Amino acid sequence: MLPIVLLFLVGLVVAPQPRPCTSPSQWEARIISHINNENITVQGKLSYDSVARNCSRLPLTRPWRDFSIRPDAHSYGEAYIGSSASPSTSLLITMWGGSYTTPSNDTVNYIGTWTYETCLPVSHTSIHPKYGTSHESFYDISGGISDPNVFIPPREYRVSQKFMYAFNLIRILDDQVLSISMMRSDTS
Repeated sequence: MLPIVLLFLVGLVVAPQPRPCTSPSQWEARIISHINNENITVQGKLSYDSVARNCSRLPLTRPWRDFSIRPDAHSYGEAYIGSSASPSTSLLITMWGGSYTTPSNDTVNYIGTWTYETCLPVSHTSIHPKYGTSHESFYDISGGISDPNVFIPPREYRVSQKFMYAFNLIRILDDQVLSISMMRSDTS
């Protein structure tokens, strides 16, 4: 019995620990975001491009940070969305969380889920002392950028408060202001 217990303990020590990952360099998704304190929900399309590493809407004021799980995040394990009974009815995700300090010295707590194989975001919830709880869900994710002109804001959005608010909602996401090049709101 003792050899079995020792083997089990060695397995725990030697087993690989989960490591934060980085999303692919280009992808698009539909997103829904809700901020409770403001009672605002925004739906739209998100296009992410870390190849160009620029933003045509706002100047970059910090070093680029890829869309990824924060390096200091804590792993909460893996789980299946759907049923693990059949590979075609489920998605293996990894859960991460922690806290970080914003440039204005606010501490934000967060938890996020990511696809296990490709490190694409599934959901993200953060609690900010000024903005309250926000939640983002990502869906219909596809690789690459379908239209390179998506990073040029349409004329009607260049002065739109709604567009700017949608963009600012995403800026709160895990303090990754530089990771998302642009969000276009699908609603008028």
